[in-house]
Amino acid sequence: MARKLNKTEMVARVAQECDLSDGEALEAVDAVIEAIRSALVRGEEVRIAGFGVFEARTRSARVARNPSNGEMVRIPERRVVRFRPGKMFREIVNAEEGE
Repeated sequence: MARKLNKTEMVARVAQECDLSDGEALEAVDAVIEAIRSALVRGEEVRIAGFGVFEARTRSARVARNPSNGEMVRIPERRVVRFRPGKMFREIVNAEEGE
């Protein structure tokens, strides 16, 4: 199973890479996350060159079957976040998988 990187570990890596205190790195990580979140709430697409694109889409209402009892259930329309990795990002991840 793949190891997971949590926010605390990400903050530590940013602090080390950018020669920041943990507090400064936490502010930077939080600022990036909030910028992405608020742009998506406003309906904007977030493009990060060399990384990918975040976008919020509307998923149509639909009817589905509850697998536990077979009952039909109406699922309302909702917004979902989609991430499309950029070409360079995909290539780097795929190259590192082979190592």
